[in-house]
Amino acid sequence: MNIKIFFVLLFSVSVVSAQVGTTGLPFLKLGIGARTSAMGEVSVGSDIAASITNPALLGENMQSMLQFTHRAWTEETTVDFFGAKTSSERTSFALAINSTTIPDFELRTEPGPSIGTFDVHYLSVGLLGAYRINDNVFAGLSGKILYEKLFIDDATGVTFDFGGDDKISNEITLTASIL
Repeated sequence: MNIKIFFVLLFSVSVVSAQVGTTGLPFLKLGIGARTSAMGEVSVGSDIAASITNPALLGENMQSMLQFTHRAWTEETTVDFFGAKTSSERTSFALAINSTTIPDFELRTEPGPSIGTFDVHYLSVGLLGAYRINDNVFAGLSGKILYEKLFIDDATGVTFDFGGDDKISNEITLTASIL
């Protein structure tokens, strides 16, 4: 019995330590919409930006919409988002483009003055879909192509997100997503 507990603890520590500081694409952690950002990146709202954190939220508002957001951050970092959504009786689909640029990132090979600058670019292009299971329950799926360029290195990848949304009452909504 003690050996099982030892291996569970060992595995838990190795999983946690493997995730600390080893991921790329940090722009995915930045919120897009003002409401979502203000609420600590919680899955709220029914606009296209909110559906980035939970694709099931697309189904709550069955209206077609366009959304554009431009945000200027510190050190001239810019975050641009464009989304287009269309809906039918039970389904909603959206295209979402998220771009983040950090200009004039300083290049150093050793401590001291920089030897130049370069721009950092991040891009996410995604297709999102939501299905209305009944009047209160929604399920969603998104697929995204991700791109990152740092100095002379670049990387491309694909990701899939899943989400669910259940309006238990007018005051209570249960929502979950796997990103």
